[in-house]
Parts: sequence; C-alpha cells; structure tokens
Amino acid sequence: MCDTAATATDTLREMRAQAHRRGLGLLGAGLHPAGRFGHVRHREGHRYDVISETMRGVMRQTPHCGVHVHVGMPDAETAIRACNGMRAWIPLLQALGANSPFWYGHDSGLASARAVTTNSFPRSGIPRAFDGYADFEDTVCELQQLGDCPDYSLIWWDVRPHPRLGTLEIRALDAQSSPETLAALIALAHCLALHEAQSAPSPAIGPEALRAMSFAATRDGLRARVPFDGAVVPVPNAAVLALALVGHEAVELGCSSTHSMISGCAPPRIWLAARAGSSPWPGSAPRSIGSTAVSSVTYMRSSSGASGATSSGTVPSSSGSS
Repeated sequence: MCDTAATATDTLREMRAQAHRRGLGLLGAGLHPAGRFGHVRHREGHRYDVISETMRGVMRQTPHCGVHVHVGMPDAETAIRACNGMRAWIPLLQALGANSPFWYGHDSGLASARAVTTNSFPRSGIPRAFDGYADFEDTVCELQQLGDCPDYSLIWWDVRPHPRLGTLEIRALDAQSSPETLAALIALAHCLALHEAQSAPSPAIGPEALRAMSFAATRDGLRARVPFDGAVVPVPNAAVLALALVGHEAVELGCSSTHSMISGCAPPRIWLAARAGSSPWPGSAPRSIGSTAVSSVTYMRSSSGASGATSSGTVPSSSGSS
C-alpha cells in the first residue's frame, strides 16, 4: 500500500526498469495491439479453471490489461457510499484513461477497445446504486447462488467494494504507457473516492444512462461528453471541474501537484502517429487520511469514519480479472 499516487507509480517505474535491465520489453496499453484473436493462455489453478469453464471463449478473445486502484475505506457503509458516488465518475475516468485504440492489428475506431472487450463479460460494467452494505451482500449472494460466481472477486464491475482488503476498487482505467499519466489518473481516482466517501449522497444516475455514457466515453475518449453535477459536459471541461471539486482532498492527500497533471492528459503519441499513418472494518476505529495499512479480514456490516489509503497496479487480466 502507498500513501500517494506518486509513490505507487515510482514503485511501478522501478519494476519496469528492472524488467528492462533483464532484457524484457514491456508495452503499456489496455490491449495488445497486434495480438491474434484467441491468443490467450490462462494461468494454472482452480480460480482460472472456473473462469475458463464459465467464460470459455469470452475470456480468451485477446490479452487485455487494466489498472485497478484500491482506496482504503474505514467501514462497509462508507465503502458503499463511496461506491455509489463513484458510479457517476466512471465515464470520466474511462475517457481520460483510454489507451487501447488497436485490436487484432487494426484500428478499432475506439479509444478503449479493452473496455468494450471487458464489458462483454458477465457481471461487468457500472453497478447499480446500493441501498447500504446489506443490499450489496444480498446481491453477491444472489449471484453466488447462480453457480458461476463462487466468490465476489469474480464480479468484475468498473467499481466495487473489496471486503477482504477493506477497500473500494476502481477498475475503469486502461494500462498506461506513461508513469506520469498513470500517477495523475490514480491521484484523481483517489481524490474522487475520498470526496464521495465524505459527501452526502447525490441523486443516482440510472444504470441505462450510465451504460450509454460509459460506452461513449470508451468510444470517443477525450472527445466524449460525461456527467457532471446533473449536466453532460465535454471531457476536458469535466476534468477541470473535477480537479476544482477535489482540490481540498488533493491537498489533504499530498497529491495536488500530481493530480493537476490530469488537465494535460492526451492520447500517447504512438497511438496518434499510428492513426495518422488496513484494519478490518468491523468495529475498527476510523483510519486517518492517507493511512496505508490494509487487512485481509473480511468486513461485515458496520460503521465508522473515512480513509485515504491507496494502491494501484497494472493488472494483467487476460488470464482472468481478479
């Protein structure tokens, strides 16, 4: 776990450097741009046996890679409040983080072909708003009873509570080519999650409208229009407004200089050139802002304050999202 987005991406930068020193070439993108259809090999183990059996060719379309940002939450109800609030921010994050325009050696015409691919999975997309943690638990139980989802970690929503880690997990971003861009996106997601955790609930946007805006964001990227405060505005405008909204959280978390880089986000030059040619939540005390400890104990229905721990990783999910 890391205190700030910059610390998380510094760790990733060092890991990339180690790979380079060992002669390994790495590609920072949401999809392999030239991977052949079906050219995917799952990891070994029971989990991936279940994924392979229940998903079949759907999970074997093409290698894909996303960034999952975990933000520490002090209790289950706060996690649900933050999850409900983050639903409206997913299209903006998808548009800003879109980094997979090519698939199977062709221009897909999409900003994020990865998001379109992963949205073909069951239990994917932006979840509905939940009426408290008990409602989330009931939903997980219903899905488990169907037989294809023995564990909540096989629910691949764009944002979800992660009870075993005590976090809210934001899964809307493609893998990024630039560590600087990645740091800015993580910082923005971190600040928005903390803002929603500490704010009164806003009227929920219906799942149908959010699904439509999510697709438009993954299709058009920075040219999309996304929700902000009851209106639908161009992504660059929404990004500036979001930065202003969470300015206090950015200062509080020590990432104001990093998250302000969002205003300069643009598709990687390579894409443009190619197209041109904790503690457990039950009964625990609230964590302080920026705390990094995370427990592996499953939370239950409970109460308490707010937290700001964050972690992120480039998660290779071609063998099954976690």
